[in-house]
Amino acid sequence: MHSMRKLAVAAMLGIAAYSARAANVLVVLSDSDHLDLKDGKVFATGFYLNELMQPVKALLDAGHQVTFATPEGKAPTMDTTSADKMYFNGDEKAMRDYRALLDKLQITSRVHSPVISLSRVEQIGYGHFDAVYVPGGHAPMQDLLSSPAVGRLLADFHARGKTTALVCHGPIALLSTLPDAPGFTRQLAAGKAGDLGSMTYRPSRVREFCVKSAFRRSVDTASEDRRASDG
Repeated sequence: MHSMRKLAVAAMLGIAAYSARAANVLVVLSDSDHLDLKDGKVFATGFYLNELMQPVKALLDAGHQVTFATPEGKAPTMDTTSADKMYFNGDEKAMRDYRALLDKLQITSRVHSPVISLSRVEQIGYGHFDAVYVPGGHAPMQDLLSSPAVGRLLADFHARGKTTALVCHGPIALLSTLPDAPGFTRQLAAGKAGDLGSMTYRPSRVREFCVKSAFRRSVDTASEDRRASDG
């Protein structure tokens, strides 16, 4: 997880090398605070604190502008198990500092959150943004993988050759670029999905494997992940 986060930071900061001006980075999060599991069970989740705030702090410190968005414009939810020093190399102070920055930005506030909807992003224009970042946590498995708005965004960024960074469970959002993403994800959940076919934003075969595996692992072993997070 630490290596993936470092790669995300490097990818996002890499945009500075191509522009003399401050860049505008779009961070896309899930609206959901849960993941529906098999047998009607529900797994409380959200984004992971380190996967969101470490890249965000790096971007802000470098002078870039960060815009936060979710499909419907709802304030995202932090997975409470991610507020643990184990995700910050055992550094309790670092964890608290990132949590304080999250609170300062009011990202999760139901009243004052600066988060906008992806429909608003479309109104502003994709051209306004220089890069997009999708952090992990299990929440993207609930809605980003089949969101038409996410699919349009990623397809546009791919067509323009713009920086696109996704971490941990974030790559599941790539499935949204399929012609029938909801249908495909239903088949995937049932273990019946075949080849990814005509994905507009087509990753490598390794990435395809990781996306499929991440989805199945989250549905089948979410409780195991929770126990690991707790200690």
